[in-house]
Amino acid sequence: MSSSYPDYLSIGLRTLTAVVGGYLLSAVVALGLSELFQLTGRDAQQFVALVFFTVYAIAIMAVFAFRSTAKALGIPWALTSALWLAWWLATGVTAS
Repeated sequence: MSSSYPDYLSIGLRTLTAVVGGYLLSAVVALGLSELFQLTGRDAQQFVALVFFTVYAIAIMAVFAFRSTAKALGIPWALTSALWLAWWLATGVTAS
């Protein structure tokens, strides 16, 4: 890996981004799509599970596909933050 980070740090940061960032990205995409399609009950559960695991797998692969460690860390976190902000602004839901 040609980056300013040592290899062990680069892999560790990518792994953390893939696991945590991928989880958060998958959650907001699944929630957003289930709200968009107004699904309820069992349909919503199955749809959310399908979308969640599909997006999660893609996010993990994408983090390790970037050549640059900076891009591998910055792009997923920026996308996830922007989607959560949009979700929060659209729904007005707060954690309780």
